[in-house]
Amino acid sequence: MPTNISKEEEQAPPSVRAATPPPYLSTSTRKIVSPQFTTFQPRNFYRSGNDCINKIAWSCDGKRLASCSNSKEVKLWDIERSLDNADLSLSGTNKDPVNHVACHPMHPQLLCSASRKAGQIYFWDARRFKKELYTIPLAVDSVTYAPDAQTVLAMDRMDNMRIIDCRMVGSNEPNEWSLREESLRLGSDAGGDSVYQAIFNHVGDMAFLAKEDGQITMVEYPSLKIWHNLPAHVTACYTLALDPRGSYLASGGADGFVNLFDTTEFIASKTVPTIDSGIRTIAFSHDGEYLAAGCAEQSSVFIICTETGELMHRIPCLGTPSTVAWHPTRHLLASGGDNEYSPTSRGRWLSIFGS
Repeated sequence: MPTNISKEEEQAPPSVRAATPPPYLSTSTRKIVSPQFTTFQPRNFYRSGNDCINKIAWSCDGKRLASCSNSKEVKLWDIERSLDNADLSLSGTNKDPVNHVACHPMHPQLLCSASRKAGQIYFWDARRFKKELYTIPLAVDSVTYAPDAQTVLAMDRMDNMRIIDCRMVGSNEPNEWSLREESLRLGSDAGGDSVYQAIFNHVGDMAFLAKEDGQITMVEYPSLKIWHNLPAHVTACYTLALDPRGSYLASGGADGFVNLFDTTEFIASKTVPTIDSGIRTIAFSHDGEYLAAGCAEQSSVFIICTETGELMHRIPCLGTPSTVAWHPTRHLLASGGDNEYSPTSRGRWLSIFGS
C-alpha cells in the first residue's frame, strides 16, 4: 500500500479515509503499478467573468479535449500545448451559451453540442470548424452519443427524452438525420422527478438515468421503456459512470457518497464516503482502476481506487468542479467548472492532472 500522503490528504477529514481493504484487492497483489498521483501538479486555465465550464469530453483518440461554457463557443484544446488558448473555437451560427458537448465515440473529428437558449443541437466536424455540419431544432440540456454513434439521446430541462437518428445513409451528408418518434417524459410536470444525467451501457441497449429522488432508472434503448428503478442515494443522485470493464456502475449524490454497483445483479458492492459535500460529477479511468469524483462545496476532486474504495489522492481545484473526464488511454484527468464561491471574482477554469 502507498505510504506517501500528500499535504491535502493529511488535511482531509477522517471520514474520507476508508477502512483497510482485503489484501487480495490491493494493487500490489493484483500486480498493478499505481500512478504516483502525489508527484503530479495540475495545469490550470482560468478566465474571469460570469462564466462556467459546463461540460468537457475527450475525442476518441485522446488528442483533443472539448469544452463548452456560457461563452457561446465549443472550444477544442490540444493538451500537449499550453492551456493559455484553445486550439480551435467552434461557434458557427450559435450566439447563445452552450450547455453540453459530446464527442463522437468512433470519429475523432466529430462532436455535437446543445444550446438550450438557442433551441438547437449542433453537429460539428473539427476540420470544417467555421460552420456547423448540421443542426436539429430542439431545446435540450444534454446530448449523449449511443455507443454505436448511430443515434444521440437528448434531454431537455423538463426531462423529456428524445432520440436523434444521425446515420449517414449512402453519402457524407447528414441528409437522413431526424428526430425519432420514441420519447419518454420523466419531469416534474409528468409527476416524476428531475433527471440530472443519462449514460449508456457498453452494448447500447440500455440507458441509466440519475434522478432527483435518489434512484437510478434503467431504460431500455431505443424503445425508452422503463425497465427498473434502483435505489442509490437518500437524496438526489447527481451523476453516473460506467466502468470501462463493465464491472461497476458508479453513482454520486447530494449525500456525499459514491456508490459502486455490481453490474451482474446491480447490488451495491461498495459505498465510499467522501466528505459532507455533494458529488456533482464522477468518471472512471480508461482501465477502470480509478474513479474521479468532483465535490461541490469543497472545490476538490478525489481519486478513488475502484477495487478497494481507498482515497488515493485529493486534487485541490480553482473552484467548484462541475465536470471531470479521464483520457481514453492514459491516467490523465481533466476537470472544469467555476469559482462561484470565490470572495473576489467569478470565472471559469479548466485543469489537467496526471500523465
